[in-house]
Amino acid sequence: MKLLWVKILTASIGLVLSTTTWAKSQEIHFATDATQAPLVYLNQEGKVNGFEAELVNAMCEKMPDTQCVLTHQSFDSLIPSLNLRKIDVMFGAITVTEKRAKQVDFTQTLYQNPVGLMSTSQESLTFDERSLKDKNLGVQLGSSMEQYLRQKYNNTISIKTYGGVQDALLDLSNSRLDAVFADTPILMHWQKDHQGYDLVNLTNPSELKFFGGNAMAVRKGNKKLLAQLNKAFDAVKTDGTYDALYQKYFE
Repeated sequence: MKLLWVKILTASIGLVLSTTTWAKSQEIHFATDATQAPLVYLNQEGKVNGFEAELVNAMCEKMPDTQCVLTHQSFDSLIPSLNLRKIDVMFGAITVTEKRAKQVDFTQTLYQNPVGLMSTSQESLTFDERSLKDKNLGVQLGSSMEQYLRQKYNNTISIKTYGGVQDALLDLSNSRLDAVFADTPILMHWQKDHQGYDLVNLTNPSELKFFGGNAMAVRKGNKKLLAQLNKAFDAVKTDGTYDALYQKYFE
């Protein structure tokens, strides 16, 4: 009889401990448009990889009792999914802009990302308005690059939007576009396997202010998660993980 009570008591304690552990743990759903190598992309196993994906995983290791799930979806669906509570965090070449800041809350800036224009070496286009007049430019739908082109060039150029930068680059390689405007690391990564293309970076300081650096974003008002992410980011910068990842992908 005594043995039976010992078994019951042991089972009860195990159940309490299991329940307590479950209650303390949290799952954070991170989503990105994983078509932007080397920042974010799908590897051969179909898992989200790249600089920002490894950064997310490193940050999650700094967050106790936390499981992080990384998934891929289209860029223009990220903010709606965030606000509908289908995901918890959006990341991956997310530029901080005033318009987006009205819809979501941003973490501290992860890195300042240069932007550039890719065209054929024969065209060798620049950001000069005369150079781009009447040209067909490809850009990711809903990106800060699209907003920039529409504000600066208005109706002097033809803008074609794409779900992902890779689709735009495919059209460039098939002569359906004159140029693609995107994050420089993405264009440089593509250029390695495609000869005969020139890349020009945007260097005007007054215009670069339009691109406020890249960050992660959470639902408006989710201060607890925002604080957790900022604390974890500080931790990976302090212990050298961030610098190691940056060197791995960009140097």
